[in-house]
Amino acid sequence: MFTLDEIKEAILKISDAEILSNDEDERESRVRFKKNGDIFIITTLAKDMASNTILKLSRLVKLPKNCNVKKEDAELICSMVNILNNTPCKVVYIYNEKNGVLDNRFYITNIYTDKLDQFEKMGSKDVVAANLVVLILGMILEVMITTQDIITESEKTGKANQSEGDANGK
Repeated sequence: MFTLDEIKEAILKISDAEILSNDEDERESRVRFKKNGDIFIITTLAKDMASNTILKLSRLVKLPKNCNVKKEDAELICSMVNILNNTPCKVVYIYNEKNGVLDNRFYITNIYTDKLDQFEKMGSKDVVAANLVVLILGMILEVMITTQDIITESEKTGKANQSEGDANGK
């Protein structure tokens, strides 16, 4: 399992990344950071019987105003991305309506488990640190690909809904 300090050190080695906050307890450590204006949370979870290293990278995505989709469409987008996406990320749709306005949000989670204990076998702290940076960058890339898939599908669906409304005289 990685320590909070190792995670923070790896994040600080990534260009354009800054740590916003962190906390730690006996079961998990959490670091909230910003990369290129996007906010992520990376969590190290306690080891289990299958793996000594479990990392979870999460991001909350709010759709832009031009991607106005209905609740049913957003749930369908979530399902499509989970099935068709080529990354290990999983997406959950969070439904929230305030004053009649739909606030479309998607929660993306990317989990890495080191079932073969590759990080334990590397030996050198420098090699482990360098590989941790690469791992975090890879996880960020997978989350960003998933984010783009969500936005692309939402734009398609939003345009289809707009065309449908125009055709119905609305």
